[in-house]
Amino acid sequence: MKLNPRKELKLELLDTRRVKGKDGEIHACEGQAFTRHVCSGGLHMNEVFYTRGHVMKMPAKDKQYINHEINCSILCGSFHTNWGHSRKFREWYEYIQRGRYGNHAVDTYLAEFPTKLA
Repeated sequence: MKLNPRKELKLELLDTRRVKGKDGEIHACEGQAFTRHVCSGGLHMNEVFYTRGHVMKMPAKDKQYINHEINCSILCGSFHTNWGHSRKFREWYEYIQRGRYGNHAVDTYLAEFPTKLA
């Protein structure tokens, strides 16, 4: 059975992303590298720079733009609720993604959003 692209990306990221937390241990929740916390609520793929709210009224093909490895993080439910929507986390995550993918790839992804944000 073929998974939808979002679920495929989530499985890939769950399989490959690990971070060294503030406690020195390796974690699947990328938020552990941002701040020490107790993980709870399971692991989820979350959009960081462009969210579902940004693409809500776009054509279906453009909505898929948010399902990209540069835009998505793996976070526990607790981190996502407490810090996942903060500007400080987005700025930190952009720095992390630039280290992973390079400045050019991140700049290109951010600049090529299908429509201008209001």
